[in-house]
Amino acid sequence: MSRVLARIRAALGVRGDAPARRRAVQERLRRHPRGPLPGWATADRETLLAAFRARLEANRATVARVPDENAAVAAVRAWLTHHDLPLEAVVAAGLAALDWAPLRIETRPPGPDDRVGIAIADLGIAETGSLVFFSAPDAPITLAFVPETHIVLVPAGRVAGPMEAIWAHQRARFPNLPPRSVTLVSGPSRTADIEQTIEFGAHGPKRLHVVIIEAQSSPSVARWASAGASAERS
Repeated sequence: MSRVLARIRAALGVRGDAPARRRAVQERLRRHPRGPLPGWATADRETLLAAFRARLEANRATVARVPDENAAVAAVRAWLTHHDLPLEAVVAAGLAALDWAPLRIETRPPGPDDRVGIAIADLGIAETGSLVFFSAPDAPITLAFVPETHIVLVPAGRVAGPMEAIWAHQRARFPNLPPRSVTLVSGPSRTADIEQTIEFGAHGPKRLHVVIIEAQSSPSVARWASAGASAERS
C-alpha cells in the first residue's frame, strides 16, 4: 500500500509530509460532522460497563471487575489456578513492572509453546463487547493470536460506547502516523466449518478472560488511560 501511495504522490507532484497538506487533512478530520449515534452510546459509565461486560460474556469470554492493578494481578493468578493453567505467561512490556509472583512472566512476542498471553487493551467498545489493540513495539499484537489463553486488562475509563470511538482515539494517540495494525477481539476464536459444530481455539485463543480495572492512578494503567482520554468521550 505504501508503494501505491508513493506512486500516486509522485504522479501528483506532492509529498506525503507536506505541512500544508497535513494541516488540511487534520482540519478536515476535526470539522467532519459526526454521524448519528444510538442514545445508549452516550449513557453513563456504569451503563456502558454493564453493556460491555454482557456482550463479552455473550461471546463466551469470562469477565472480572477489580478495584486496582494489585487486585487485577491477584484475579489473574486465581483464574489461572482455577482453570488448572500454568502460572507462567508472556506479557506486554508495559505490565512487566507489576508484582506477578509466583506467576512467572516474560516480555517478548509469544511462541507456539506459550500457553498464556497477557495484554492491556487500548480501548473497550460497549456496542459490540470488543477489545481494541493498536500494534506497538512493546505490545506485540501476536499476544492476541498465538497463546491458547488470552488474558486482557482494560481500564474502566477506557470503555467507550460506539465503534466510532476507535478512530477518534487512534487519532488522539497517533496524531502523525497511524499504528501498523488495529485489532478487534470480541471473544475466543471459534469456527463451525466442520458439520456446523462450534469448536473453540481453531484460529487463535480458545479462552478469553477480561479484567476490568477501576483505578487509573497506577503507572501501568495510566500509560494507556491518559493518552487520548478526551477522544473517546467527545
